[in-house]
Amino acid sequence: MEFRHILFPVDFSKPCEQIVPWVVQMAGSFGSRLTLLHVWESPYVWSGEIDPRLLEGLTRFEELEGHQRTALEEFRRAHLPSAGAEIVLRKGYPAEEITEYARATDVDLIMMPTHGYGRFRAALLGSVTAKVIHDALCAVWTSAHIEKLHSPPYPPRQIMCAVDGTEESFKIIRLAKSLAEDLECSWIVVHALSPGEAQLESQLVSRLQTCEELAQGNIPICVEKGEVAEVVPEMARRYGADVLVIGRGHAPDFFGSWRSHVYAIMTATPCPVLTI
Repeated sequence: MEFRHILFPVDFSKPCEQIVPWVVQMAGSFGSRLTLLHVWESPYVWSGEIDPRLLEGLTRFEELEGHQRTALEEFRRAHLPSAGAEIVLRKGYPAEEITEYARATDVDLIMMPTHGYGRFRAALLGSVTAKVIHDALCAVWTSAHIEKLHSPPYPPRQIMCAVDGTEESFKIIRLAKSLAEDLECSWIVVHALSPGEAQLESQLVSRLQTCEELAQGNIPICVEKGEVAEVVPEMARRYGADVLVIGRGHAPDFFGSWRSHVYAIMTATPCPVLTI
């Protein structure tokens, strides 16, 4: 797996600051080009109408943009002084601008926090993050959905790959293996078996074992019965996963069986989640 260009959307929030060490580690491990992107919403975007004060002259609008650029530059100096990151300022709706920029500049990985606050919002994914995950064509890394994110272990110890047994699973396994090799850490494959599928456990394991990446490394396949959104986060906790790798369902058959679980898994998993 190659992450040649990493995009780090910056909104100046505390969760955004907390993932800086992870961004630095990932960019350093892959020798990636790193771009900090801040998307600001101008007054007419906020209200749907042009703010009358902006009609007084263009200088007011330019001042707003200048403040945003200065803040982004200060963020880079304060948090990534030696990362060699470039900064980009865009105006518009954050999720749309992030995904559009990622497509236009061949971004391989977007890294951003989930913004889950409080008891109610902790059960939800931030709207910008959710839309980016849904629309982006590249991999998306999101922080653990907890109030305080711990610093990344170095080197990483364990990558967990969660699959559902469809053809898409083999792609996810190959990418997880590549990531584990690049980060020089161990990895395991897990699957949550729905109660009605108990009789298919042996068939599932046999099918996954045909994957060359698993056969070569004698990688453990852990299967546990229960609801996907509950079992996968619990297994990540139990096995001490540093990163959970899951698919988003680009293939038609994978879409229906897995996409509905992605957000629920991300909000309950105690480690960062990489969706590919």
